[in-house]
Amino acid sequence: MFRLVVPMMFLIFSQVVMSFFSILMFARISVPAIAAGGLGLSVYATVFITCATILSAIGVAVSNIRGSGQLQNVAGLARQGFYVAMFLSLPGLTILLRFDALFRFAGFPDDVRLLVNEYVRACAWALPAGLGSVVLREYAFALGRLRIIFLLGLFLLPLHMLTTYIFMFGIGDFPGLGVIGAAWAVVLVSWMGFFIMIAYALLLERDMLLSATLRPVPRLLSMLLRIGPAR
Repeated sequence: MFRLVVPMMFLIFSQVVMSFFSILMFARISVPAIAAGGLGLSVYATVFITCATILSAIGVAVSNIRGSGQLQNVAGLARQGFYVAMFLSLPGLTILLRFDALFRFAGFPDDVRLLVNEYVRACAWALPAGLGSVVLREYAFALGRLRIIFLLGLFLLPLHMLTTYIFMFGIGDFPGLGVIGAAWAVVLVSWMGFFIMIAYALLLERDMLLSATLRPVPRLLSMLLRIGPAR
């Protein structure tokens, strides 16, 4: 049990530290930056967690298939998970890219509203990579590939801190982007984590993944969409 819990606990811990570090960096700029960055971070996290909760069904489904000895169906289920992630990315991106209308309606001050809008619109491009990583993480966890989850968190945490600082405040000839720099750091780290997980999956499960059907399977898709919200 300890071996199962520690990687996931560290992953959650690293995500919390990333958010806390971003807030600390916002505080170095100004009070409006704290308000805008914190609100933008909350908006993105709400959309991401909502979508990720549905994708968590992959781990349950893969565990059930693995337990029943139908390992030949595991990779196919993972591929269906990517279709669900792509499907969820579309409304997620739409909400994030159009969120400014809600801020206008709520009557936010223009200096805060404009910063929040820029932050959320930049952060939106991390959503597809983040959801793809959730699919691969659930797949790895259900198969007992726990080391990659721990090592990935161990790598991405300092990378996020470094890129957040550089993107926000600049280094050398690279100009600081302020609050928006923190959003682009999230985008960079999310896509890097996704590509690392893709490389890992292809390295260890290449034959299984490449042999799975490419077409959507309605029965599996509906199962994932039923289990996810129920969790």
